[in-house]
Amino acid sequence: MVETLPDGDTLPDTPTSREQWLCWRAEERGGKQTKMPVDHASGEFASTTDPDTWSDFSSARERVTSPATDAVGVGFVFANDDPIVGFDMDDCRILETGKTR
Repeated sequence: MVETLPDGDTLPDTPTSREQWLCWRAEERGGKQTKMPVDHASGEFASTTDPDTWSDFSSARERVTSPATDAVGVGFVFANDDPIVGFDMDDCRILETGKTR
């Protein structure tokens, strides 16, 4: 179970008011840890391109904070019709030096 996850009251209204949330769990793929999207209702694989597997923030958070889940986090799905923009910053910094790539 995740120890700290903000509630909807501490996050901006624009993303939390949209039903574009997934849960995720850590899995190893190709020797590297990755975040696998999880459907909040079924616990099965979710898709960042299938809105039927997305949920509202509260439902995703509820699954992650449930003691009987393997989901450890929530994530927002950016869609083409959003007023929201995001940046993926994974692997942008060299761990040993702190410099950016």
